[in-house]
Amino acid sequence: MSPFVVLTIMGLPRVVPSRWLRTPVGPAENGEPSPFDDDFQTSSGPLPLPTLGGVLWRPYLNNLFWNLNSFDSAASFAGETADFERTYPRGVFVGLVMTVASYLVPLMVAVGATDYPQEEWVDGFLGRVAVDV
Repeated sequence: MSPFVVLTIMGLPRVVPSRWLRTPVGPAENGEPSPFDDDFQTSSGPLPLPTLGGVLWRPYLNNLFWNLNSFDSAASFAGETADFERTYPRGVFVGLVMTVASYLVPLMVAVGATDYPQEEWVDGFLGRVAVDV
């Protein structure tokens, strides 16, 4: 976690907020820009591939739900907690805020402090961003 804290602190002065709102642009398909060049992401499959605002929603929601798997398993500890009606909701809320912050803040700093195109963002790319920042 400490590398992300260092990245956030060092990169915060270099953030340009307008970079957060850029939509991804890839190779043109049928005259429209495509945010992905991967066939897996763009194949329609049995369900349609809806887009809105340059976001492919099916892969986005799939990744979102996959990352949130087992979040509800914390409920199994409610019976072992003293005064769980007060402490459990507070703990879940604090845990949610910390989780969102630990993902979102370093990514917003990394995207806002660098000017890399989307196709360069691959696995392990935050290390390269940290070196540049």
